[in-house]
Amino acid sequence: MAVTTIAWQLKRSGESVHLCVFNGSRMLLVRRAAQASNAHNTLTLMEESPCYSTGVGKAALAFQPETTIRKVIQAGLRPFTPQTITDAKKLRDVLAEIRDQSFALDDREHEENVRCVAAPIRNASGRVFAAISVSGPARRLNDGRIASLATLVMDQAMSISAQPGHI
Repeated sequence: MAVTTIAWQLKRSGESVHLCVFNGSRMLLVRRAAQASNAHNTLTLMEESPCYSTGVGKAALAFQPETTIRKVIQAGLRPFTPQTITDAKKLRDVLAEIRDQSFALDDREHEENVRCVAAPIRNASGRVFAAISVSGPARRLNDGRIASLATLVMDQAMSISAQPGHI
């Protein structure tokens, strides 16, 4: 199954889909598939984004070596919204939770009214190098939808991980 097909399956959620690669400190956008109905909302195209304030970033960062996590924290945890995690201990706690549950949540941390559910993508050796997410306005990505979106995103991330070289 090609990544384009997987992205289309996530678009059935009615939200935007982002596929990003971790460059060692930030997330780089590879593909974005937006729903036509989202054209008027506040979602912005991020060519590059921090890994501590986005769903895709935290999904990738959680599975990196301690030296990489420390480097990100030492570079500074600048707030983008009042919900941005700027405390190193809290970020480490959130990363541990992500490792346990295998998905990440951006709860209005990078953009004020946007939530995101993301899951890590692994290469053939099992190393997390990318992440995929579903993002949308917080009013639509409410707590009631998070569990089903998390399952959908994790399933699609596993499908991509099973096909090395397709990103």
